[in-house]
Amino acid sequence: MLSAAYAGGMQSSESLSNAGGLPPRDAAWFRQVAQCINDDPEMDLVGQHLNATVAFAFGAQRHHLVLQHGKVVDVRHGKKLDWRVDFGFRAPDAVWDKFFSRPAPPLYNSVFAMAMRVDEFEMEGDTLLFAQNARSMTRLLELMQIQGQPQ
Repeated sequence: MLSAAYAGGMQSSESLSNAGGLPPRDAAWFRQVAQCINDDPEMDLVGQHLNATVAFAFGAQRHHLVLQHGKVVDVRHGKKLDWRVDFGFRAPDAVWDKFFSRPAPPLYNSVFAMAMRVDEFEMEGDTLLFAQNARSMTRLLELMQIQGQPQ
């Protein structure tokens, strides 16, 4: 069951990007991503050991997915001092726009490529935990990419 914070969140006024028909990466979009993750049979298989809070910073906006056994149990928006995250991804909107474009250009088609060669893209936090859950995180990011493509 998802918490009340999951159902609430910020309104669509926090839209980040709509360039090229990309959906805004706002609270409503993150709720759709969470539902997609929770409904995905592949994530059921590969996410069994994924217990983490993952941060996504799109420019100045920050969102957290709280996962237990690969299921999103909470979605948080914004920053609070007492919101601990295990690891996360940070980049300007322009970098995320390329990641979510169809098809994504070389170096922007996966977080691994971006982490290696795109200076504006940063991974933060416990990268060991990320590495231990690389397959489930890859699937999670694939699902985000599908949800983030132009309408």
